[in-house]
Amino acid sequence: MLVLAVLSFSAGCVPRDTVDTGPRSVPAVDGVPLVYEVHGESRSDAPTLVLIHGWSCDRGYWEAQVGPLAERYQVVTLDLAGHGDSGLGRENWTIASYGADVATVVEELCLLYTSPSPRDRTRSRMPS
Repeated sequence: MLVLAVLSFSAGCVPRDTVDTGPRSVPAVDGVPLVYEVHGESRSDAPTLVLIHGWSCDRGYWEAQVGPLAERYQVVTLDLAGHGDSGLGRENWTIASYGADVATVVEELCLLYTSPSPRDRTRSRMPS
């Protein structure tokens, strides 16, 4: 399953960089290094897109989509733990831990969760 999360920068947070800067790393809740990249500029009139790969893939899965999307949106790609350039030293390999990986990157970038559902367009902190 592939997931696309739509986010926007939180008021009061300063984006670390607003252009492509290459891979970055942040420790997951359990200390495993998570590698991610930010593409494109932060825009006040458009959300940030977080592209999350499926099982046994990595952030490179989105290579063909990143360029076109980054023309209009800021795009974040990441390697979940155990995938791509992220670390392998996890003891608890669960869907919840992968969700926590995404939340860690989102929090590192000071992003807010915005529901992609047309029924609920409210903004709130990323669910824990």
